[in-house]
Amino acid sequence: MHGIDNTAAATETPVEQDGCKQGGRGMERFNTVDSLPDWAKPTIQKMMDKGLLNGDGQGLDLSLDMLRTFVVNDRAGLY
Repeated sequence: MHGIDNTAAATETPVEQDGCKQGGRGMERFNTVDSLPDWAKPTIQKMMDKGLLNGDGQGLDLSLDMLRTFVVNDRAGLY
């Protein structure tokens, strides 16, 4: 539709690089604190230190949307 072909992106196999996994449709996943954007590191580290976030046994598996939500909640004083 509108000259954009998304079929290839939807079928791509996720690729791991530097603690991040790039999935289909550009859905980047962050698996380590070191791989996080600098603005998210303090919040995620705080959540891990408090036992609020542990990952899935193979990494943190966080999306950019999840990071944004956690940071907004942290700035609102929820953690």
